[in-house]
Amino acid sequence: MYRKNFHLKTFLEAPHVAVAAVEFSADPVDTWLQEMGHPRNVVVTVPHYIEALHLVAETELIAVIPERLVRAYASKLNLVTKAVPLDVGTFDEYLLHSARTHADLGCSWLRQMIKSLCSGKSAYRK
Repeated sequence: MYRKNFHLKTFLEAPHVAVAAVEFSADPVDTWLQEMGHPRNVVVTVPHYIEALHLVAETELIAVIPERLVRAYASKLNLVTKAVPLDVGTFDEYLLHSARTHADLGCSWLRQMIKSLCSGKSAYRK
């Protein structure tokens, strides 16, 4: 994440860690940036965000990481976080589950807890 005194050109030219899970041929961030005409300097690609966070913590590399994950690990890994110097917009998140667990009360409760936590409205009561 980047903003203050971090210009687009500097951001794009900096050495990046890309995150491309096995099911993707490229990091979705790169696909988006290339569509906008702004390719970035990717020097290494890893399959998971946690690996990217650790690489960034141990090197001079930068990465575009989901904000919630950054907030969870930034202090533990001593990371500096800044906003990306582009409008990254929003994206949809989906909770997928097997049809066979749809009516299971325990699974239904768990899905509701996950949805509540992700929306910031915790349904958990002591």
